Amino acid sequence: MELALIATPATTLAVVSKQFNALVCKIFYKTVVLDHPARIALFHRTVRSATSPESPRTHVRTLAVTSRWHYTTETRTMLEEIVGACPALRLLTLPRPGILASPIISGIQLVEVTLQKFDAETPFEWDPQFAQAVDDPAAHLSRCGTPLATLEFFGALENLTHLALTRRVYLRSEMNANDSVFVREIRAILGSRPALQMLVVSVFPARWPDPTRACSLCSVHCVCRALGRAAEADARLVILFAGWNTLVEQNEFGFPDFITTAPPAANHGPWRPRDP
Repeated sequence: MELALIATPATTLAVVSKQFNALVCKIFYKTVVLDHPARIALFHRTVRSATSPESPRTHVRTLAVTSRWHYTTETRTMLEEIVGACPALRLLTLPRPGILASPIISGIQLVEVTLQKFDAETPFEWDPQFAQAVDDPAAHLSRCGTPLATLEFFGALENLTHLALTRRVYLRSEMNANDSVFVREIRAILGSRPALQMLVVSVFPARWPDPTRACSLCSVHCVCRALGRAAEADARLVILFAGWNTLVEQNEFGFPDFITTAPPAANHGPWRPRDP
C-alpha cells in the first residue's frame, strides 16, 4: 500500500473501499508535520471533530511542529489539545517544552521528545505546579539552560537511554565559567545515569567564520577539547561538530550559502576559503 501511494493519489485509493480508506488513513496520519499555523489549525479541527476509534488522531505516532511563524496563546492551546488527543503518539518535536508541562497531555506515553529551544518564551510558559524541579524558576527563563536544569524539568526519567544536547562555541582563548559548568554537568549526567546508553553533544559556532580570512575556531582550551577528554573517559559520550570549515558562496539569489567541505576530524584546524 505504501508503494501504491507513491504513484497514486491517496484520495484515489481511499475511494476503492472502506477497508482501503481505513488503511490509507493509517499510513497517511502515521507521521504528521505541522509547518504553518494554518496546518496547526486544520489538524486541530480534524482531531477534535473525529471521535470514532478509527479516526485519524488514533493513527498518529510521530508529530513534528516545525512552524517558524509567530505562536500565539491560541496556537499553544491547539497544540496541547492535538498532543492530548493522539493516544498512540510516541515521537514528538516541539518548539519549546512548555506544552509538556500541561496536564492535558499527561497520559501520553512519549518515547522520544525533540525540543528546538529550552526556554519559557511567551506563549510557552509553564506552570510550576505541573513542571518538575522548580526550586529556582528563574533559571528556567534562560535561553540556554544547563544540561542538569533541562533534565530536572522532566523529572526522574528513569527509562532515559539516549540524550542529545547542543553547545554553542565562541571564539575565545580559553574556556569561560559557563563552558566549565557545561562540561562538569555532562560528566555528572554520565556518572549518575548508568542506564544511559548514549549522550550526544552537537557543537556549533556562535558566528559563521569570515570567508575573507583564515581563522582558527578552537583553541587548546576550548570546550570542544574538554568534551573530547570526557568522551575519551566515557565511550557513551559522542561529540558532533557542525558549521566548521564552512565555505560561503553566493547562490542564484545573491544570498550566502554555507557548504561544509571538511570532515569532523578537521574541525579544529584553521579555516580557509576554497581555492578559486
